[in-house]
Amino acid sequence: MDDKRLDFSDIPELTPDYLRTLKRVPPREFYKVTPIKESCHIMLDKDVLDFFGKGKVKGYQTRINEALREYMSEHLDGYHA
Repeated sequence: MDDKRLDFSDIPELTPDYLRTLKRVPPREFYKVTPIKESCHIMLDKDVLDFFGKGKVKGYQTRINEALREYMSEHLDGYHA
């Protein structure tokens, strides 16, 4: 359809007064969604824990969570927490 056939009659005119009423909205990427953490008990093989650094460096649980999230996103098409 060419632009000449489009009906714009139901769209309000963009006057300076109307534009002053609008609020700026940051893009979606601006917001960081922090999922709610839930405590659970899970048994993992020692070599898996060693790989993620348990007992050696801080943050091994975060690295395990990130690996699981990556796996989840690869296997659930379009999933976003």
